[in-house]
Amino acid sequence: MNPWPYVRHRPPIIQREFRGENRLDPLSISPEYATETRNFTSADYPALTVRPGYSVIGEITGSKVLGMGVWKDKELHAVFADGTWRRWTGSGWSSPLATGLDTAAMWSFTNVKANLSDINLVGTNGKNGVRAYNGSTVSSIGNPVEGLDFIEQYYDRLWAAVKNTMHATAGSSADKWQTFNGDDEDSYFKELDTPDGETITAVKAGIGHVTIFKQTSMHELFGAMVSTFRFQPVTFDIGALNNRSVITINGIMYILDRNGIYEYMGGAVPSKKFSTPVQWYVDNLNPAARDTCSLGTDGKKLYVSLPVGNSTLPNTILEYDPSKNTWYTWKDIQPTCFASMAGILYIGDHSGRVLKLEGTADGTAPVTSVWISKAFTAQSMSQTVRWLRAWITAKIPAGSTMNVYISKQVTGDDDWALIQNIPATGWISSKPIYIKSSVAVNARYIRLKIECTGPVTIHEIAREEDYLPLR
Repeated sequence: MNPWPYVRHRPPIIQREFRGENRLDPLSISPEYATETRNFTSADYPALTVRPGYSVIGEITGSKVLGMGVWKDKELHAVFADGTWRRWTGSGWSSPLATGLDTAAMWSFTNVKANLSDINLVGTNGKNGVRAYNGSTVSSIGNPVEGLDFIEQYYDRLWAAVKNTMHATAGSSADKWQTFNGDDEDSYFKELDTPDGETITAVKAGIGHVTIFKQTSMHELFGAMVSTFRFQPVTFDIGALNNRSVITINGIMYILDRNGIYEYMGGAVPSKKFSTPVQWYVDNLNPAARDTCSLGTDGKKLYVSLPVGNSTLPNTILEYDPSKNTWYTWKDIQPTCFASMAGILYIGDHSGRVLKLEGTADGTAPVTSVWISKAFTAQSMSQTVRWLRAWITAKIPAGSTMNVYISKQVTGDDDWALIQNIPATGWISSKPIYIKSSVAVNARYIRLKIECTGPVTIHEIAREEDYLPLR
């Protein structure tokens, strides 16, 4: 019997759907998943496409961006590690709107009108009081309690925390933190004790109430006035790493806890089932750098910034697309915080830069990307498999490149063999991947790695394969 039967009666194996990254068992996951990705995105799903690049807006004004806020969804503001608060004019950063600010404390921002003459962008950092931008100037506002941090607007009040105590302004006020007349319009404060004795790490408004976090617990505040305010614990097992580790997208709250990435819609304990494919990254966080983590959104996708391995700064961004349930991994950016304005994502980084997500290059450098398949096998893992022919259909614009590699191992990087360099096509084109017979002989496992530079889009990978008998 011929061990290599004529293969044309077998239909080719075709992949036209790319469902992102999955770090679970590389032999058991579906073939649409990659075991590792770098700088790809779901933007052209089900095709595989390289993430957008970024432009650096303005000059570097400090060694770190300590926070970003957006006034009326039309004006971007940032606080830098040189102690200044500035706004983006559209062509450069303004002269400082505030100076002498703490050079290490992270900021939080919210918009509020209440009893003010106009909508103000209000910010706190726990060190410099409550500051507000009214459209022209930044000034201290009201009579806040010392140390207020994590500011949020909900209902008709501002909310913030001092260590273990929640505070709120008087009703329909943005500047009265210590008004006590004995009625329901009073300012408010309440200590939030928990068995672990932790201080508050995050305060977020959204999904119908104010939610308060500690490192290992989560609480909701209900009520509309002082006499009806009450705290309700949600869980004593899940918390938030910091105030930048909680965000709400389309009515769903996403939470980064030391044990995982959770989603919460109210009425039940938060779940991390949706993030199982990328749990590996949370499990491999550098515990000493947890406070550098942050979450962001452009209004559609979730971005999770993590310091993985021994890194002391974020070195990985996880992109999650809720509409497609896909995860991708981004590299080459070190965020401190995120902001969204008019549907565009801005990233503050540890070099003091503010990055605008746009274009096809990271500044002037092309985006480099990697996609690694699962370990493909024969119908049984006890058989050996041989790829006879393979083709790839992709758009590779002028100036971009694509290299294709094969490995015979389930994991690892020590046996990748370059099998094809595919030139730029300019438009969608199918190109053969030539596989040398010596590359994958007697293989029980075959992995494919695709490395790209520039804005490449992959539409299809097809292959014909044959198997030897069980042995």
